[in-house]
Amino acid sequence: MWSTRGNGRRIYRSRTFIVLLLMVGLSAVVLPAQAVTTEPPRRIMSGWLPYWTTAESTARVLKNADLFNEVSPFWFSAVTSGSTVSITSQTDAGTRSSIGAQLNGRGIKVLPTITDGTRPGVMATRLRNSKTRAALVTQLVALTDQPHVDGVDLDWENFAFRDGHASWSTTRPAWVAFITSLGAHLHKRHKLLAVTTPPLYDAGQANSSGYWVYDWSAIAGSIDRLRIMTYDYSFDAPGPIAPYAWVDRVAAFAVTQVPAGKVELGVAAYGRDWVARKADNSLDITGTCPVNSPPSLSSHEFPSSMVPSILSAHGLTSKNVRWDPVSQERTFRFVTGFSGLDAAHKPTSCRIVHEVWYDDVSSALSRSRLVYRYHLAGLAQWTVGGESMALWPKLRAYARAIAPKVTRITLRAPLNITYGAPLHLNLRAVSGGASVSGAPVTVRFMASGGHRWSVIRRARTSRTGAYVLPLAARRSGQYNVLIPGTYIRRAASAQVRVQVHSAVTIRLSENLIRSGQSVIAMVGVNPRIKGQRVLRQVLTGGRWVTAGTATTNASGVALFSFSPTAVGKTLRYRMMTSPVRGYAAGAVYFKVTVRR
Repeated sequence: MWSTRGNGRRIYRSRTFIVLLLMVGLSAVVLPAQAVTTEPPRRIMSGWLPYWTTAESTARVLKNADLFNEVSPFWFSAVTSGSTVSITSQTDAGTRSSIGAQLNGRGIKVLPTITDGTRPGVMATRLRNSKTRAALVTQLVALTDQPHVDGVDLDWENFAFRDGHASWSTTRPAWVAFITSLGAHLHKRHKLLAVTTPPLYDAGQANSSGYWVYDWSAIAGSIDRLRIMTYDYSFDAPGPIAPYAWVDRVAAFAVTQVPAGKVELGVAAYGRDWVARKADNSLDITGTCPVNSPPSLSSHEFPSSMVPSILSAHGLTSKNVRWDPVSQERTFRFVTGFSGLDAAHKPTSCRIVHEVWYDDVSSALSRSRLVYRYHLAGLAQWTVGGESMALWPKLRAYARAIAPKVTRITLRAPLNITYGAPLHLNLRAVSGGASVSGAPVTVRFMASGGHRWSVIRRARTSRTGAYVLPLAARRSGQYNVLIPGTYIRRAASAQVRVQVHSAVTIRLSENLIRSGQSVIAMVGVNPRIKGQRVLRQVLTGGRWVTAGTATTNASGVALFSFSPTAVGKTLRYRMMTSPVRGYAAGAVYFKVTVRR
């Protein structure tokens, strides 16, 4: 059903998919130093689910759902239908809905892949015409109306591999216009756009620049994922599937063209078997092969998970497999013999040396280190289900090691404070045991009884991860501080509720009087609220007893006149405001002595 070729090329064929059972050799992988943690792993995986292995691939994703952000089932293809291009499906609607529901239920977005099954040049011609381009956008956007479809993944390779290099200069701007329009329409519906392309190496348009028809920089703002086919480096002759230095080079350039958080590196879960080459680059064949049942001399792909039986079938073990430290892949050789009749119908035989390269668990883990080095979105696996089951626990351990660390904010403020008094919000942020230095801080406030947050300050933490916000206490409510997450740490917020009490002052006419003499008290309340009730209370038997009330005028002033009669005693009083919206009760205390 499929093959890959040409430094990152996938071609879809109608032949039967030949499964060769092979054994995966393992080697030790050194993970970054990390403390023991129960934090969930970073979700660094996506990948393609072939329609011919739908059930198996889906099950593999669901079993490792904690590692996946999104996946792309091979559900749709653009095909030529007469003079038009239409979208066909390889699966029925019920299957798509069922699988989508399972994946969405595990927090995994579904971006079905649409391949380009049109004849050479057809799609490029459609994109160069504004009307047919718009019609194609409409068709693709309509696909996202289906249940459990979160966007689309375009895997259109004809531009690169079938249309011819000479067409790129005209296809390139048409492609950019198409992606710009498609991205805008999908984003209006809160859908995602992923684009899968072969690699680019620089920003030029030379033969050495890679597949520059796809113009990464120009489409960067319109896409949510750039999936790079960093595999099948070797196709026509034996060699590594995805040599590490090559993948690194592609990743390093990609992040200069597209935000790193959108980039996914393609990772191979397969290998390839070639006829080996001699020193003169001729096929390593001894003797004359039969013509009545000739052996195949073309290369063959196989899933990495199926290495054991080919080794066993040829009398080999994992000890015969060599780890190549340069490409960071595995390779081995074996010999096959063929007997039969030659062209003259006489007995003949030949001996063919095979050279095999494949990416295994260690290969995948080495590529995963590029995710953290460049702060990428993750890896896109071709295909999910082709890998060894041994990959997942090791990948999970690594993903946990590079997961964003928890950020903790300590926020302190006085819980009760008088109106107008200095209020200091003190925070300190720590992540992974280290101070969060220079992080942006957003401070918000919501008044008591309110329903909206308002931003009152933006700043940055100090070298020690601290920040102090000096304010004047003006109203009761909640203060919220937010520090956004980064690639290496999580977002965090903290809240504190501060109760602001009315500020109460008093001016007395006298506080040493004769029995029956009037005391005039002028009470000032801040904030100035007309009609606020003020209680005059006297301490009697250890309890405050209300002895009179008044209300404030527009200037926040309330007047009291009272005549104490307890001769020879010093009386303890307080003027206390009633709570009003946004302000707790405030009080001022005073004494009056009645002379004998």
